Amino acid sequence: MSALAQMPAITGVNPNPVIGSERAQPITITGSDFATNCVVRLSDKRLGKVYSVRFLKSRSSSQIVFHHVFPPFPASWSVSVLSPDGPASGEFEFPVKAPKVVPVITHANPDPIPAMNGPQHFTINGLNFEPECKVILLDTKTGEQFEILPSKLRSSTQITITPDFTATPGDWAVRVVNPSGDASNAFRVRVASASSIRLRRILQSWQFTAAVCLSALMFAALWHRKQRRRWEGGLEQANASATARERNRLIKDLHDGLSHELTKVACYSELVQNQLSGSPETIRDGLKTIAASARNAVDYANVLVWAHDPLFDTLDDLAAYLREKAERLLDSAGVQCDLDFPSALSKVPLGGHYRREIVLAFLEALNNLVKHSEATDAKISLRIARFNSAESKASPPGHCGEECIEITICDNGKGVEMPKVSKSGHGLKNMRQRVEALNGQFGIESSPGNGVRVSMRVPLPSASELLQRNPAP
Repeated sequence: MSALAQMPAITGVNPNPVIGSERAQPITITGSDFATNCVVRLSDKRLGKVYSVRFLKSRSSSQIVFHHVFPPFPASWSVSVLSPDGPASGEFEFPVKAPKVVPVITHANPDPIPAMNGPQHFTINGLNFEPECKVILLDTKTGEQFEILPSKLRSSTQITITPDFTATPGDWAVRVVNPSGDASNAFRVRVASASSIRLRRILQSWQFTAAVCLSALMFAALWHRKQRRRWEGGLEQANASATARERNRLIKDLHDGLSHELTKVACYSELVQNQLSGSPETIRDGLKTIAASARNAVDYANVLVWAHDPLFDTLDDLAAYLREKAERLLDSAGVQCDLDFPSALSKVPLGGHYRREIVLAFLEALNNLVKHSEATDAKISLRIARFNSAESKASPPGHCGEECIEITICDNGKGVEMPKVSKSGHGLKNMRQRVEALNGQFGIESSPGNGVRVSMRVPLPSASELLQRNPAP
């Protein structure tokens, strides 16, 4: 005969009481004689429901651990342990309590609170407010505390109070305390004067934002208009200065060129008139001089007109003009000429001052060749070169590596001694001054019996230089 099975007995439940929750929580049963395959039975006295728990987390003869969901409502529960062969323990009762609810304040209205004498409505919003709760207001500056009962509890999320005291401007703290004694967080509110509240409302209004944006746009427009006027004034001043410089250069050219030649015409005309009774040879020489001076004056005037004509303001036009002048002048003087010019050049714009200085220096060199060299052959070349680093010591400041026009004039004439060339007349000086006025280089090489070689290298002008030297009309 087999021994009788022992009846399990329960001595305690942990935790006790159990705090209700929507989630499963571990429960530990302590006792004795718990079988290996025992079953735990739970009974909800409030609802009259019974639950059997077969999946236990751990078990021994004196302890059982299992998980179960206990709804978060106050109720009385009981637990018993059933052995596989039938014997069951007695029921062990334990309470289930609702979880502790703590009130929470999320915001208050109005914020800030106007500092006014007498009662005013103040609404607190949050969670877990219970009936018969109370509100505590604390002046953080003075430490003074006021306890107020809500004038209206609209729901568990909103309370309206009507404090009947004078709140001084500053920082205050508000708390909600439930009847159980659970207090909310200390929510910071600010008490401000009515004038500062009105100012804050004005600053936060869309009308004020629109006014600020409009004012900023008006200020930006006025500043832009002022800057534009300043820029236009500076541009007008620059144009006026450039126009004055161009006018002075034109006057100088007219005086140095046309005035000189016309003065010779007038002087020789008077001389011929006074010598009409003289020999025919004297009269003929005087008339030749008059004719030559008149042609020089016409040619000089043509150069000035061409240099200021906007239809011929490119590099290609300049090369074509120099070629035509060289062919006409040397052919009339009976000098064989070898011209080495590019077949086509770019349409780089050149200002009137730039073209005039190059043409006049070029014609001065040709006139010297025709009048003084006694040459029979000449070679003239024009090409686009660069001021390279090897010539940096001799190149103009800031122009190393830039493109330049290089003009070379060589003849097979009698040549001259260089010391005498540097001291004779103003022709060489004028050529050098015109080339250097364009930040260029002028050079001359000669020796008796070896002809003369004249070279001019002038950098192509930049856009800013064109604007400075050629003002807007």
